[in-house]
Amino acid sequence: MRVPFPQMLSGVNTGGEQVWPPAGMPRYKLRFNAKMTRKDVNPLRFMVSPGQTIFARWKNSYYYPAVVDEVLDNQIKVTYLDGDKGTVAREHILELQEAFETLNFQGNWKHGGIFFKGALASHQPPLVMHYNDGDVEQVELVQLRGAMPKSNQKVAGAAPESEARSSSRRDPKAGLEQLKSMRKAGLIDKAEFKRRKELL
Repeated sequence: MRVPFPQMLSGVNTGGEQVWPPAGMPRYKLRFNAKMTRKDVNPLRFMVSPGQTIFARWKNSYYYPAVVDEVLDNQIKVTYLDGDKGTVAREHILELQEAFETLNFQGNWKHGGIFFKGALASHQPPLVMHYNDGDVEQVELVQLRGAMPKSNQKVAGAAPESEARSSSRRDPKAGLEQLKSMRKAGLIDKAEFKRRKELL
């Protein structure tokens, strides 16, 4: 039966006629009450399609950019932009705009495998990362990872700030070699080299 979307979801562009419930949304997820808002039930989590770019949570509780490979009943198979693959529960994915508005971001400085905290200047390309130490870098989406604010979700067992993920993980020795290369190339000065070395 075709009925209007609930008022709480008004403003969501579904592309054409609005049908309730949306295709692919499990019926047991449809539990609404008067106190719920659009933020509480995000239909985009249940309407992703293969090829769509999203942010998906990894084992260390950080969210990384990924492309949807396959949509299952309660899970999404994805390929992270750095090449790793995974299967993620629907509640652990965010569409791009929601991720930009929600997550606290870190940037993979110069693709060196070491993440530093900062903030994005805007949510539209080109993406520019303003690091907390004052550095500024134009970044690609693959260089970003985000964490839920602690007020929303405790990042249990999260990796240290300087730790990358899975196949992109770097040990301290590799990180030191990267810093030496950056110092030799003149990308960082002596003081910055010393500061970042202490983070390894």
